[in-house]
Amino acid sequence: MEMKMVVAVVLTTITIILLVPTSEARVNKNQKRMPSGYSPIAVEGCQPLLDDKHDEIEEKMGEKYTKMEAISCERQQVNGYRYKIEADVGKEKKLGVDIVQTLQGDTTLNGVAYI
Repeated sequence: MEMKMVVAVVLTTITIILLVPTSEARVNKNQKRMPSGYSPIAVEGCQPLLDDKHDEIEEKMGEKYTKMEAISCERQQVNGYRYKIEADVGKEKKLGVDIVQTLQGDTTLNGVAYI
């Protein structure tokens, strides 16, 4: 009878361990991490990057923009940060902007295109 009780306790413990997610899994789920490694962040964190690269974006696109407002932003940490920013430039146009920021804080416009 005692052996059956020990086996039941062990099996219950194993079942609980397998069914309850780890704290890291809960953290990732709460942060809504994406499979690509990009995580959504507040647009206020991306707007200064757009403002800094405004002239360079205009030069690459061959247009002048009176408005360049971040409407969504995702960030990936890779030896610094990569930002994917969706920007409203007025005239019913949106840009997809890719900016890389080094650990030292230097930024590079990696790509820009209409989306």
